[in-house]
Amino acid sequence: MKTKRDTLAMVPVAVPGAGKRNGNALTPLDRYCARFAADVALEAFLAAEAIYWNRWAEMFEWAKPKLGEFYGQATPAELSVRWKRLHAQAEACRNRARLAEVGGVW
Repeated sequence: MKTKRDTLAMVPVAVPGAGKRNGNALTPLDRYCARFAADVALEAFLAAEAIYWNRWAEMFEWAKPKLGEFYGQATPAELSVRWKRLHAQAEACRNRARLAEVGGVW
């Protein structure tokens, strides 16, 4: 299973101005700095993605029917179905957030 980190590690990174010292080739330091910058950006993206999915999970949890609240003409069976559906959606979002935290999958 390929992760985002594995896929992006294979992407060549262009460094503006690099290569002018050595013809068209990047120096080892330029390559290292470019890869480091790409890794930092990827880590920030994955952290933000996990936060995004956790927020969705919180919204689904908040939307679940609660005891004592007024739900109009909805029957207990309908409320139960709604609660189970929202609970499953919240769990799916939490699972997606966990996946993002470990590197994601493309």
